[in-house]
Amino acid sequence: MGQNASAPAGDGSPHDEHARREFARLTDGTGRSYLTLHDLQQLSSSEAVDFSHLGTLFELNASRSGHVGLPELLAFARTCYERQRSCAPHEFKARLQAHCSLRMLREASASQASKDGVIDWFVLLLRETVTLKAATQAAAAKSAAGAARGAAGGPKKRRNAHRGSGGSSDGAVAATSAGTMGERRATDVEEEEEQEEEEEEEEEEDEEDEDGDEGDDPKTPRQGLELAELGVAADFVGLDSIEMLHQLFHIRRTHGIDFQTFLDMMQQVGEEMGKMDLVDKRYDDVVPVVVLRKFVADLLEGSIKLMGELTAEPEPTADG
Repeated sequence: MGQNASAPAGDGSPHDEHARREFARLTDGTGRSYLTLHDLQQLSSSEAVDFSHLGTLFELNASRSGHVGLPELLAFARTCYERQRSCAPHEFKARLQAHCSLRMLREASASQASKDGVIDWFVLLLRETVTLKAATQAAAAKSAAGAARGAAGGPKKRRNAHRGSGGSSDGAVAATSAGTMGERRATDVEEEEEQEEEEEEEEEEDEEDEDGDEGDDPKTPRQGLELAELGVAADFVGLDSIEMLHQLFHIRRTHGIDFQTFLDMMQQVGEEMGKMDLVDKRYDDVVPVVVLRKFVADLLEGSIKLMGELTAEPEPTADG
């Protein structure tokens, strides 16, 4: 999946070109060849598609990868265009959402494994954006640390030069080399010494990180970047994921519950399930993944039940 020669040719129609422009706009300069959930919320649709609608996201992300590539976006754009032509403009949004929701619920109701697959997909969808944000923050932190080490590089190089002239084996080899080969060897020695020092510094940092661990308790989350860097293997999700969940399902509008109250409720469930201790401040900004999965499972179960009631055959009357 990428913006290159291997990308799908498309049909050249306006909806196709619009999708390509939007994909390029949202991925330009990111180094990514896909869109995350956060990107989709910024996607401008020529067909007025609501990309915060769960069924629509399910239909769009046909690969169930948690992120959307250009082929998926183009295929969905064509589907929208075809459906738009078959109904009145004011009916399109509702009909599309009904179609997508029905497909998602039918898949979720096929079997327990199918329902678990839908839940897995939704967790991936939420975490893809958060993992990307964490990676960006981690890269920035690493760059800052590298700059700090670089600022201290001058004295280290002087120590290297002094150590070499003081009769070390590498320094002796460099000193006895002649001509161009000798100059190259001296440069190689300096680079090797610098690399060794960098490796020693990294080992020291790793040892400090290990000393700072809170133990092997699987319920113990890490803080800050470390928590976010756990990615899809973590037992917890951070505030970004829960806030996106709150927005996607319009919890404030439909239930009158603000985000902080919603978070408190999710964490209370986590404590009741024995997955976290609310007295421990390390759990202030996290929610167990199992609670997130339960929320989505309950939502699907209620929707499947409603779908069954709406599509059930009417019972025959006594006259029938």
